[in-house]
Amino acid sequence: SPASGAAAAIDEVHGPMVASMRALQLQLEQLSRHSEPDPATFLDLDREFHRAYVVAAGRPRLLAAHETLRPQLERYARLYALHVVPGRGGHLSETVREHGDIITGLGRKAPRASGDAVRRNWRHGVARLVAVIDQAGARGDWHGGAVPDRA
Repeated sequence: SPASGAAAAIDEVHGPMVASMRALQLQLEQLSRHSEPDPATFLDLDREFHRAYVVAAGRPRLLAAHETLRPQLERYARLYALHVVPGRGGHLSETVREHGDIITGLGRKAPRASGDAVRRNWRHGVARLVAVIDQAGARGDWHGGAVPDRA
């Protein structure tokens, strides 16, 4: 996994990656303490957080695949940010906690723990997203109303 590769990165790459991720994590923690966190800010911070270890893994094909998939997943990332972040039962705090586990694994240079933490974060994120889609409806406009059926 990208995190496993990043955990084993050379010191010149590993150190700046962990420092960058810790700085992003601090911003996410601050955001999670707001009564109404800004979804767009969350989306930007989360995107940069995950991109940091993909870049540090040093695999050009993996980075290219990541960059190719990102725009295709943007619709779901926005849905996630709009519905999961603002006041939805502490989901942002769960994400922050999961990111902390990723940083811990990477900081210890533990490839297996890093990879497991990333997989856990993505698995939980997908479960949160599926719950939102179930609630908002797959055909909804995801801004509070539904798109009428087009027959």
